[in-house]
Amino acid sequence: INAEGGCNAGFLRDDALLVVAFISDIEDTESTSWPYQQYKAVVDAKGGDPNAIVALGVIAQAIKDPPVPGCSYDILGDQYKMRQLLKKFPYHVEGDTCAPSYAPYFDQAADLIGAACGQFVPQ
Repeated sequence: INAEGGCNAGFLRDDALLVVAFISDIEDTESTSWPYQQYKAVVDAKGGDPNAIVALGVIAQAIKDPPVPGCSYDILGDQYKMRQLLKKFPYHVEGDTCAPSYAPYFDQAADLIGAACGQFVPQ
């Protein structure tokens, strides 16, 4: 779908950063791959340059006191697959799905995009 004529033609460009955002409050139990494989696939898509990628993950966090009603919490800690994937990227922001607004996380990601862009060397 990224090839010429496909619906995402031009989505991956050699002269641009790739920004990946994922938002989920549940553990990934459906993937048939592991975080290291997912990371490798994304980095490979950017020509092997992990510094050409900014990742934003708004994911479940450890339970707070008092808990927010209706909120899902992470009970796996460092075993949480989405956190493992997110932390592999040199430029990443981790947000909390229970936060009243995700805007601060997108702002932080925008700041990282600026930092990554300053270091980016187009392929």
